[in-house]
Amino acid sequence: MQKNAAWREAARSSNLKRARLTDEKEEEEDMKDKAPSFIRSQLNSAASDLTVEQRLQSNKKSLQRSHGFMEKKFTSK
Repeated sequence: MQKNAAWREAARSSNLKRARLTDEKEEEEDMKDKAPSFIRSQLNSAASDLTVEQRLQSNKKSLQRSHGFMEKKFTSK
C-alpha cells in the first residue's frame, strides 16, 4: 500500500507538472502569436478581396433586410 501511494503521488506530481508546462506554453503562444489587432487584420484582408461594387451590393442587401427599411420606403411614397 505504501508503494502504491508513493507511486500515485509521483504520478500525480508529474501530471501536475506536465499540465503546468502545457498551460504556460499555451499562454506564451497566445501572447506571442496573436496581437490585439488580430481580428481587425482579418477583417481588412477579407474586405480587400471584395470589389467596391460587391461591397455596395452587400450593404444594400443588408439594409433591405433590416426592419425599418420597408417602413421608410412606404412613408416616403
